[in-house]
Amino acid sequence: MRKFIVTLLVLFFVFAVYANTLFENGKSSYSIVLSPNANPTEKFAAEELQSLLKKSGNVTLPIVQAPASKGHNIFIKTVPNGKKLEVRDQITIKYDQGDLILQGNFSYCALFAVYRFAEKQLGFRWLYPGEAGEFYTPKNKLVLSEDVSEVFIPKIRIRAMFQVWGRSLECEKWILHNYGNIGIRSEELLAKVDVPRFYVSAFAELRGRNKDLFKTDPELFSLRGGKRVEYGWGGCWTNPRYMDLYVREVFERIEKEKFDLLFLVAPDTTIRCQCANCNAEKSIPDRWTNFFRIVSKRIKERYPDIKLATCAYHEYRELPKGDIRFADYAPSFSFSNRCYIHNLNDPKCPYQAKALGMIDSWKKKFGGDVSVNCYENAVFIHYSSFAPMLNMLIDQMKYFAKLDPQLLRTELYVIAPWARFQKWDKEFNQYSLYRLTNYIFVTMMHSPEVDGKQLFREYCDTLYGPAGDVMYKYHTEIADAWSNMDTHLVYYFHNPGIVSQKMLTPELIVRFNTYFAYAEKIVRSKPEYKRYIKEVALDKFNFEQWVKCYNSYSVSAWKFPVGKGKNKPYKFTMKTPDGSKGKKKSLMKTSGTIARDDNFLYIHVDCFNIPGVKLVKGEKTRDNRNLFKSENVEFLIRTDQQNASFRFAVNPAGGFCDIRRNDFSWNPSWEVKTTIKKDRWTADIVIPFRELGYEGHPMEGAAWSIGARRYVNNANIAGFPIPASKKITETARMIFDPKASPEKVITHIVSKKPKADFSLDLNADGWVVNKETFKAGWNKRSENKEVILLTPGTVDEAPLSFYRNRIDSALDNGGLVIFSDDGKTNWQALFGKKFPLGYFRYKQIDPSEKLTWADRKSTPEENKKWSTILFTAGPAIYNIPSAGWHILATQKLSNGKDAPVMMYKQHRKGMVALILHMEFIPQKHFTGFLEFLIKRWEKESAGKR
Repeated sequence: MRKFIVTLLVLFFVFAVYANTLFENGKSSYSIVLSPNANPTEKFAAEELQSLLKKSGNVTLPIVQAPASKGHNIFIKTVPNGKKLEVRDQITIKYDQGDLILQGNFSYCALFAVYRFAEKQLGFRWLYPGEAGEFYTPKNKLVLSEDVSEVFIPKIRIRAMFQVWGRSLECEKWILHNYGNIGIRSEELLAKVDVPRFYVSAFAELRGRNKDLFKTDPELFSLRGGKRVEYGWGGCWTNPRYMDLYVREVFERIEKEKFDLLFLVAPDTTIRCQCANCNAEKSIPDRWTNFFRIVSKRIKERYPDIKLATCAYHEYRELPKGDIRFADYAPSFSFSNRCYIHNLNDPKCPYQAKALGMIDSWKKKFGGDVSVNCYENAVFIHYSSFAPMLNMLIDQMKYFAKLDPQLLRTELYVIAPWARFQKWDKEFNQYSLYRLTNYIFVTMMHSPEVDGKQLFREYCDTLYGPAGDVMYKYHTEIADAWSNMDTHLVYYFHNPGIVSQKMLTPELIVRFNTYFAYAEKIVRSKPEYKRYIKEVALDKFNFEQWVKCYNSYSVSAWKFPVGKGKNKPYKFTMKTPDGSKGKKKSLMKTSGTIARDDNFLYIHVDCFNIPGVKLVKGEKTRDNRNLFKSENVEFLIRTDQQNASFRFAVNPAGGFCDIRRNDFSWNPSWEVKTTIKKDRWTADIVIPFRELGYEGHPMEGAAWSIGARRYVNNANIAGFPIPASKKITETARMIFDPKASPEKVITHIVSKKPKADFSLDLNADGWVVNKETFKAGWNKRSENKEVILLTPGTVDEAPLSFYRNRIDSALDNGGLVIFSDDGKTNWQALFGKKFPLGYFRYKQIDPSEKLTWADRKSTPEENKKWSTILFTAGPAIYNIPSAGWHILATQKLSNGKDAPVMMYKQHRKGMVALILHMEFIPQKHFTGFLEFLIKRWEKESAGKR
């Protein structure tokens, strides 16, 4: 009897243990249980759980409708608790005497319960979209207990990831895996998952409509300059028939796709209608809210259950005067006016206080609620440079947790708008730059209470495996370098060039390359680490883009004389965006001059008429913000006095605006005069140095930043040195130099499609750089002893007449022509046909070999300065075609022979020089070589005289 009782106890114990074991050694007694009337989302959740258990435990659980005996079931169910988008999501995981219940208050939350269980108990992580972004560690056994039970309520009610520039099923699955409840658009996934359906409409506009509509109903389009215009984003928002058209299209979309949420957005910086009815409302934000209020009422009358939201987009960020609480959610504040470098409470950052103050005012306006739109990934969107904003992002997400927004949205870029990533596989091609930013954002969107640094630590351990330690050091240190920069990044579309100069140092580059070398060694040490090789290589590739920027970028510079009298003016030309189409790009001619004397800065600008665009003079008022909505010219200046920034803007009527650090109440004493001529309007501006914080003129060595923009309408914008608006990071420099002279100009010829955004900042005896392409003045013969620099990619683009005119005239006048090459130029075609100096051949040097300074004319100090600079592989000349070349520097080929990489020779009355490795030489060394060549040219030219 005793033996029998012991046997029963053992069997009971074994049964109890087995009942709590979900799987072991590829076996399980559990089933996934659905109700007979399970909806498609619950069925999909069951299939997902089945798949995840197969991956993790190599076990396949059946999906059934009838539960087995107690303790052998995984129930997937929905227990409703309110309406979608009205109450918060609730995810419940419950252990009940061996059974596991995965439950949500909406059906998609039952799916989230599956993913929550897989994350917490099976170790799954979805770090970026696609199968390659799924990480987990296979398990041999999983025992269930009360510890698995939890109720998880994501912090933010509406967690929106909006895909931009395309749509991807892998991307939408990634959104779901990370509990995003807004962002699914593909019908394939919507048929399986009942997440809220949303409609984003930025189309309170008529862009893209057929021309027949403009012919029959021109009054629906914007009135501009007395004429209705077909192009642009605008429409007449006060026209009842336009409202009918807009609402009818919204109704058609609702009927077709059964939306739960309409996110109706006004397009930004568009062509505004100037009819009497539209102009009656002076406030731009109220123009949109008035329109939105009317169409919202009509939508609600037909579809009372649909939720409505809008956005306080860039033009609409200022508070409207009228009531805006007719929407279901607070308008999403566009948070792009924050600085993306510094934390929100940083007292040294003037942008943060303003951005937070505007959010607070919107929250008060909406009775305590607020929604937020974010644009972290757009900082460098036109460049393949990731932004290491780890510290800023963690700080921001903690702020959002306290803010408790109704809706939090960011943009997820699906297809990268650059070609460099085409060499990578599909998963990396689309999401690689933003995978860290997106993962931190999406995780802290639902769980902002997590320790951000610990979350990132786990991210590195998961993504890089055994190399997690060293990659964590790399990411945290480059994030610290980002946070400690003494510049600001506000809005987006910035050029990473000058940021690289602020963020990186040669020491950091060496250190980070050491980290990558160590990480690569680790992940290649064992076959089982193979999957981590690509992850490390990708981040190394991303970092190399920063290094290329650092090595090749500097800002354009004017050099102003320091001394008595007014200097000869420097000329500048505004550029139009690369994306401009048709004739507008060449017809928007804008140029001017800038000069100084002891007390004043003098600016003159000529704004030539644009064919087909009527001049809008604007109002002759001061500090009227509407000035920026009509044609205007604006100059942005940052001085070296306490890093202060100033904006001076003027319209054709003579109205003007002056702003210091975003303060419109600043009213300095300065002069502006405008003149309207037959073919242009002009502005003459005189700014006293005392109004910019100086007693007298800037001292020798002072360096300012200056930029300019001409705005006509959304289709016509030009800028100097690039078509930028308020981006102080993309301005030219004004250097006050006692030796400066406008006659000492280096003409820097750049490619139409440059490999890097390369420009120059020379300190050699007052030289100033003038950037040109072959389409701007290439056929003009120079009368001066010109210095011309051609960078890689330009020589093959140059027309034959460029050599017959510009190059010939420079050399005939005793000038200096410098060719900088990357070893890929067709020199045979160039020198053999266009410019007969001889033929070159190349070989690659050994990466370990350094540059040797071979110039016998140099002093010992110069030899020491220039030797052993280059630390990279590249081309070297191994066949010098003709006599007369003076070798400056060499590197060794694999056969041990020295091969030239820098040389020059006399030609006609001037000098020709060749510098290889331009893309790989640190910027300070490249400009140093140029300065050396200029001095040598000046010295030898003087000897000839």
